[in-house]
Amino acid sequence: MAVAQTKQTCTFKLRNTADFTCPHPAWAKSLCVFHFLSVREGMPDIENWKVASPNEDGIRTEFLGLLQSTESDSSCSVADFRGFCLPSLDLRGRTFTKDVLFNEAHFYGSVVFSETTFEKPANFSNAVFAGSADFYSMGFEDSVSFSQVRFEGDVEFVDGVCNGSAEFAQSTVSGRLQFLNWRFEGECSFEYVRCAKTGTILLEPVNLDNATFLRTPLELLE
Repeated sequence: MAVAQTKQTCTFKLRNTADFTCPHPAWAKSLCVFHFLSVREGMPDIENWKVASPNEDGIRTEFLGLLQSTESDSSCSVADFRGFCLPSLDLRGRTFTKDVLFNEAHFYGSVVFSETTFEKPANFSNAVFAGSADFYSMGFEDSVSFSQVRFEGDVEFVDGVCNGSAEFAQSTVSGRLQFLNWRFEGECSFEYVRCAKTGTILLEPVNLDNATFLRTPLELLE
């Protein structure tokens, strides 16, 4: 999928950052390739499929290219993927050397972060994981935020570590959110977490000495 270089920039707006301006060129419907799938919101299933199906491979290729160029650019200190609407991704084994912003990102398919390392702070606040997400044998070396995230699919944090603070406050769990042999070395917040009827949170075995659960019903935890 070739991305047309036009003078018009993407008109996508974040819900929680009023002054956000996307720097990427518009590709279709006044949206860049990274925000294009946002047009799926509110569409009937068949129309949703017609939009997504022919474009997902191209969006995936463009995103991986942007990720590579961002990591290679020594003048860039932040990997800014805010509001990106992404198809299924396999990011296995990558090292993120910059601050990473996935605020309000929408992961429409499965995503694999297994064996990755985030060397600087990572922010997934207000993101949506519509499908499964695997965080196996990986590490957040600095702080990470999953605050106000919607975990709609099964999400697994297994055999990894958060070396800095970790934030899961006000997140909503509709699938299975599992932490297995996961280490929280810094402060960790599970405050005000909500579970749908289909949601479960599994913590086994996890050291929660530094965790807080204010206003999160403990019966939600298994």
